[in-house]
Amino acid sequence: MRHGFSDQALEDTLALLNIILPYPIFCSSVETFLKKFDKKTATKVQKCYYCCESLLGEADLNGNVVCEDCSTQHSIRVLEKNKQFFLYIPVREQMQNLVDSKTFQDLLASQKVQQNDICKSTYYKSLDLDANDLTLQINTDGVSPFNSSNVSFWPLFATINEIPHVYQRRYMLLCGIWLNKTKPPMNLFLHKFVRELIDLGSDGIMSKCGTFSRIYVILVTCDSVARPCVQNINQFNGKFGCSFCMLEGEVITVGKGHARIYRETNIEHLRRNEEQHIEDAKKVLLDQESVNGVKGFSVLSLLPKFDITVCFSVEYMHCVLLGVVRTFIEFWLDGKNSQEPFYLGTTEKMKAMDKHLLQIKPPYEITRPPRSLKFIKKWKATELKNFLLYYSYPMLQNVLPSKFVSHWGLLIFAVNIYLQPSSDLHQLAEAKKCIFSFVEKIEKLYADESLYKFNTHLLLHLPENVQQFGMLWGTSAFPFEDANGFLSRLYHNSNSVDSQLSRRYLRFRVIQEEWENLFSNNTDDRYSSESWIKLLDRFSCRKFTCKRRMPISRNDEWAVLASKSFKKMKMSSIIRNAIEQKIFNELNDDMANFHYFCSLLSNTRRCIIIHSFQMKSLEKRNNSVVELSNGEIVLIQNILTGFHDNMVFLEVESFEILNKPTIGYGNSIYALAELSGCRWITTPNMVSRKIMLVNSFKSTYQFYLCYLVNDIECD
Repeated sequence: MRHGFSDQALEDTLALLNIILPYPIFCSSVETFLKKFDKKTATKVQKCYYCCESLLGEADLNGNVVCEDCSTQHSIRVLEKNKQFFLYIPVREQMQNLVDSKTFQDLLASQKVQQNDICKSTYYKSLDLDANDLTLQINTDGVSPFNSSNVSFWPLFATINEIPHVYQRRYMLLCGIWLNKTKPPMNLFLHKFVRELIDLGSDGIMSKCGTFSRIYVILVTCDSVARPCVQNINQFNGKFGCSFCMLEGEVITVGKGHARIYRETNIEHLRRNEEQHIEDAKKVLLDQESVNGVKGFSVLSLLPKFDITVCFSVEYMHCVLLGVVRTFIEFWLDGKNSQEPFYLGTTEKMKAMDKHLLQIKPPYEITRPPRSLKFIKKWKATELKNFLLYYSYPMLQNVLPSKFVSHWGLLIFAVNIYLQPSSDLHQLAEAKKCIFSFVEKIEKLYADESLYKFNTHLLLHLPENVQQFGMLWGTSAFPFEDANGFLSRLYHNSNSVDSQLSRRYLRFRVIQEEWENLFSNNTDDRYSSESWIKLLDRFSCRKFTCKRRMPISRNDEWAVLASKSFKKMKMSSIIRNAIEQKIFNELNDDMANFHYFCSLLSNTRRCIIIHSFQMKSLEKRNNSVVELSNGEIVLIQNILTGFHDNMVFLEVESFEILNKPTIGYGNSIYALAELSGCRWITTPNMVSRKIMLVNSFKSTYQFYLCYLVNDIECD
C-alpha cells in the first residue's frame, strides 16, 4: 500500500515470496489474500443513490427504485452508470472499533490538561458533557485526482477531540466520499451522517470495558469555499458572504474583473446568531430568496449541541497562510507597484532576499527548508507559515521601510501567540489588539483597497475563534489536508475511484490496528528491536527512529546516535578539566578522548534531535541551537562521550544577547545575538527546547534567535 502496488503487482509479489520460502504460505490469488483484510473490517461501505437532491430508498427485486419527490423510477444500474450515488461509511462501527481498543483508551486517559486545545475551550465547557462523552471535528474539501479531468472527490473526515492532538491524524475517521464533476449538495451528502450522529448523541456506544459514551459533532473545519456550502449561505464573493457576521461588503473593480471587499472593522454588532439564522432560513422558504446571505436550512442545524453560526472555525491555514501571507508577498513583488516604497521586486532586492532565505538552516521540526521567492506561487502552506513566523522579520529589515516592517510585525506577533501551546488572557488581548490594528492600517499604508479581500476580513474573526475553540493549531486543516494527500495516493486507475479509496483506506486501518495490537500486547523483546520499529514507522504517524543512525551510547533519557564514520579526537586541557569537575574524578589517558557524534535522540514521547555544530554533513539543517533549563541559549559545538556509565557531555558556546527588537505593541519574540566566545561543558539533561536561528542581514556574526511556536502541530 505504501508503494502504490496494483493488484497485479501484489499478486506477483505473493507468487515470488511463495517461491523463495521453503513452502508456500500466501494465497496464490490476490482476491483471496485481500479478503482476509476485508473480513476483519467490521465497517461496511454503503452506496447512497439520489435523485432531486434527496436520497432514494431501497431498490425492489428488479433493481428499480422510485424517487418520492418526482415519482421517477430509476434503475440501480443506470444510477451507477450516471454516478448518481456517493459512498457512506458508518460512524458507529468505526467508533466502536476505536473505543474497544486498549491503545485508544490509553490515549483518552493520557490527554494533557495543560494544552489549550478544543477540550479546554469556552464552547466545549458550555456543552455540559458527561465525563466519557466524545466530540468530533469534521472536514470536507474537494480534491482533484486527475490532471486531465474536472472530476473531483470530496471526502468527509472526522477527528476525535478528546485524544492528544498529535494522535488525531492516526485515528481519523473517513465517513463518506463524493465523486463527481460538481460540488456535492451538502444537505444531501451529510444527510446520513447527521442522522447517525443524532442517534449517537442519544443512544451512544458501549465499550468492552463498560464505558458508555455519547458522540457529538461540535466543530466544522473547512476552507472558505466549502464552509458556505456546508452552512448553506452565500459564497464569500456574494452579499453577506461571511459565515460569522452580516457585513455586506462592497464590489470594486480589480484589473479586468471585480472583487468584493470588506473595509469595516467594527463588526461586534454584526455577528450572526443561531436564532436570527433560523428566522432568515424560514423566510427563504417563503420568498425563495436569500436573506442576510442565508440560502436555506443546513442539515447540520439538526445536530445536538451544534450552533450553526458558532461551530465553524476560521481555519488559519487557508485564511492566514494561503490567504493573507501569500497575498502580501505577491503584492510586494508585483510589478504594478514598482514605484511604491514597499516594492521588493527589483533584481537587486530579489537576489538579496533569496540569498538570505537560502542561507537559513531550520531545525528538523520544520520539515521544509526555505525555497526561493521565485517559486512563491508554489509554496506550500507550511512554507508560508515558516516565512511568516521565522524568516520574514529578519529578512525584511534591510529591504522594506521600517513602517511596513512594523505593520507586518503586528500579524507575526498575533499569529505567534495564537499558535502557542497555551496563552493567558493578557497575551490573547494583546494579540487581538494587533490583529485589528493590522487590518485597520492596511489602507493608510498601502492605499490599495484590493487588500481588503475576504481573507483579510476573516482576520477580525480570529480572536473570537480562539476564545471559543482554543489555539489555532487545534482547529487547523493541516491534518485533513494530509489525509487528502494520503487518499489521493490510494487509487491506481480511473475506474470506480471512490470504491478504491474507501476499500484501501479501510484495509490500511486494519493493518494499523493489527500492528498496534501486536506491539501493545506482546512483551517479547524482539518486537522492540530497531528493525521492527522501523517497520512500524511505515504504518504510523509517529516517528520512533532516526533514519540512517545507529545508537552508540544510551542513558535514562538520551541515546547517542552516530553515523558509520565518526572521529576520535584529543580533548583540550580546558575541556578535560571541566569534565573532571563534572564527574568528580580524573580521566585516564584512554578516556581523555571524545567521539565526534552527529546527533542525540531523546527517548521521550516527543523526540528532540540535536546535532553538534561541527557536523558538516548537514547542509540544510541546524539542530545545534538550544535553550537550557536555566534559560540560557547556547550553540552545541561538540558532543562528547566514551566515558564510564555512558555519560554524555555537550561542549557549548553561549550567545550574547545584543538587542530584543519589539513587534506589535512593545512585545518581543526575537533576540538579536552573537556568539560570546565563551565555551563550557553541560549535560544533555539541561537541554530544554530547540531554538530557531536566522542569519542577520547586517552582519555575518549576528543572528536572530526565536522559539519554535509549539511542538504539537506537525507540518
